[in-house]
Amino acid sequence: MAKVTFDRDNLIRDLKSNAVRVYFTKVNGDKRELRCSLKPDLLPPQTIHEHLDEMHNKPENKETVAVWDLDNGGWKSFRIENVEYVEFLDAF
Repeated sequence: MAKVTFDRDNLIRDLKSNAVRVYFTKVNGDKRELRCSLKPDLLPPQTIHEHLDEMHNKPENKETVAVWDLDNGGWKSFRIENVEYVEFLDAF
């Protein structure tokens, strides 16, 4: 079966308007699923400003996507090339 390639800009657009579950392979080879979002009303206000300030001081890495982990309440990232599947969640 051919590997599906995800477009980073489209995925970020979807994350900004939805909660999603992303299935991906970590750099160490472990499989992982992550309930996450970039939807403003799902991000804690104090974290949004801290994260944005931090992100403005770093060059953007087009190979990764930083997201808010809805289960553990923190910023996580994954490599776009390692995404296997994205599922939209209705619970949010």
